[in-house]
Amino acid sequence: MTATKVEITDTEPTSIVKDFSTFLKYIEEKAPSLVRKGHFLPRATLSQISKLMSAPGPEDVSGTAKFSHPYLTLFYYLAVKGNLFTKTSRLHLQSTERLTEYNQLTAPEKYFFLLETFWVDTDWSELLNYSSNVFFIPEAQSTIDYLARTPPGKLIPIERVHSLWSALWHADYLLEYLSFFGVIRITCEEPSEKPHGITSASVAGLGGTVFPILCSERNLLRWNIPYIREHTSRFTVLPGSRKKNIQYEPFFKPFQKFVKRDLQKTLPRGNKKGTYTVKVSLRKNLWRTIVLSNEHTLEDLHEAIQDAFEFDRDHLYTFFTDGIPWSNAHIYALQGDEGPFSNRVSIGDLGLQPGQFILYIFDFGHQWQFKIELLDFSSEPGPPSPVIGERKGKSPEQYPSW
Repeated sequence: MTATKVEITDTEPTSIVKDFSTFLKYIEEKAPSLVRKGHFLPRATLSQISKLMSAPGPEDVSGTAKFSHPYLTLFYYLAVKGNLFTKTSRLHLQSTERLTEYNQLTAPEKYFFLLETFWVDTDWSELLNYSSNVFFIPEAQSTIDYLARTPPGKLIPIERVHSLWSALWHADYLLEYLSFFGVIRITCEEPSEKPHGITSASVAGLGGTVFPILCSERNLLRWNIPYIREHTSRFTVLPGSRKKNIQYEPFFKPFQKFVKRDLQKTLPRGNKKGTYTVKVSLRKNLWRTIVLSNEHTLEDLHEAIQDAFEFDRDHLYTFFTDGIPWSNAHIYALQGDEGPFSNRVSIGDLGLQPGQFILYIFDFGHQWQFKIELLDFSSEPGPPSPVIGERKGKSPEQYPSW
């Protein structure tokens, strides 16, 4: 029996591809600054972009910026987690070479790249200001399992979905995000249209194709990288089955036979081989440059920073790959109580783009905070050991006298 194939365009069966392109164009042209707390787009910027969408949604002025504009909040995370834009040290969004690669994809390829970024790379606890993915992701997968068993068009009892969750509003927000991808249809209370006002839902035709695959072959427990890292303390670059001698299968592969045309590729994953030149700054006029290979670990980078600033390597440290102190995106010193650990994560694993920065905090009592910005990347092989390059400013005293 031949599988029924779906047609995916910029606007059908959902306008997410078209609207996301509009979002990207605005961000690229306007280069808006981010708010310092949480590194998110300001409310005024979100209000301006919302007017450009295919179906502008009403704003919930009583909520935070994230919850006021969930559609654009999703787009922000897709742009950043997909590495189409990076956050610079001055808290602006800067486009990357991957944006050019994304724009060259077909409409179906763009759609599944967005679904992949949402499914694989996005930290859902961060998206919803929740403390942990450990409980959230299994509850979300239970919801996907239920939706995979529900025939398209059949009305879904909202209370049945709520019964799968410890917090009802998490279920409603997940349903709303899924509706943006055109896999379910929802109706909401009037006039608020808030996600916690969902009154009914049903699986759309596209959902009848997508949910069974998301349920089995792309199960969140094996494919959501932030969940895997939090649950196992391992830094995962390629999701899915990691059995020996089994090659990584791109996210879109099992969907290919159900899409009518033009679903052949996505953007690359994995360790990016080459030479990385980073600028490590304590403040504006106090910095060093360090040249590394993709194979050097964050422990190697830690030791190079300590040497560059003439410190003693005598305290614990943590890297925060999103640049936000004490966020969930942490990589700990080997002596820490939990992972991921810095000696198991290489520079090439981070997927850094020029202009992107991460944060390194050394000595949790004093809290020396270093911004690490990628200045340049070359595909040429890197040095055998990290090399300290340019220097600006005198190294501070590690233990100043009081």
